[in-house]
Amino acid sequence: MLSDARFVEEFVRSRVERGHGPVRIRADLRARGIEDEQIDAAVTQPTDFWVSRISRVRAKKFGEQLPSDRMEWARQARFLAQRGYPSDVIYLVLNDAND
Repeated sequence: MLSDARFVEEFVRSRVERGHGPVRIRADLRARGIEDEQIDAAVTQPTDFWVSRISRVRAKKFGEQLPSDRMEWARQARFLAQRGYPSDVIYLVLNDAND
């Protein structure tokens, strides 16, 4: 249905702007009864897109300060996981930050 597609597109855009990741967006759309095919079409983005989004979200919350020890790394990873980012992207961004 066209209105469903429009809703999904707008929903994903607004959630991405709020700093939410694909895992959380998928869960929110499923909770609203949207079919998996529509969700996949709307949420699937290249990894580079999510890396840039997660980098912005991390910098906004923690500043430009990179995680300096394991406790800080874990703290930032937990925050990003709660925002709905997949662990592989979190690992990629935080390990790049540590290098």
